[in-house]
Amino acid sequence: MSHRDTVHQREVKLAPLVRNGERRIALQFPYDTELIAIAKQLGVVIQRSLTLHSLRHSFATHLLEHGTDIRYIQELLGHASTRTTEIHTHVTPRTLGRITSPLDNL
Repeated sequence: MSHRDTVHQREVKLAPLVRNGERRIALQFPYDTELIAIAKQLGVVIQRSLTLHSLRHSFATHLLEHGTDIRYIQELLGHASTRTTEIHTHVTPRTLGRITSPLDNL
């Protein structure tokens, strides 16, 4: 069973969401509510939307930042294509700052 099939089998409720001044409806999964409650109990300051899916994106991005080949990340996340994995990984300014020019070694 794929990750997507598993997610869609869970109980989902609609939650109001305001983003960039626009009111929208977002899907809210029960385990996300539990995650937020645990984070608050631990004293974690939540600056953005905290969901298990956002943690999945963070996990993939951190692996990529630390030099893990995208094909390994693809396997870990259970993606059929590296294109999907590319969506889950994000380029960060810190990573861009570590890139050196091959011309520097001339």
